[in-house]
Amino acid sequence: NGAVAQMGNLGNSLGTPVMAFGLVTFGGAALPLLAGGAFVLGLVAHLLLSAARRRRAAVPV
Repeated sequence: NGAVAQMGNLGNSLGTPVMAFGLVTFGGAALPLLAGGAFVLGLVAHLLLSAARRRRAAVPV
């Protein structure tokens, strides 16, 4: 899927500068916080999309 590939490119393009900025600005404590934030955002996206799929499946066509 092209969209998935493009999101990978976006993550590679933005992830390194964001991590470097966090490391320089906040020190080593920023890296686990940034990674944890990314995990939480991924979980939220998963839960929202899962709820949308369930709502769509519940609506009769």
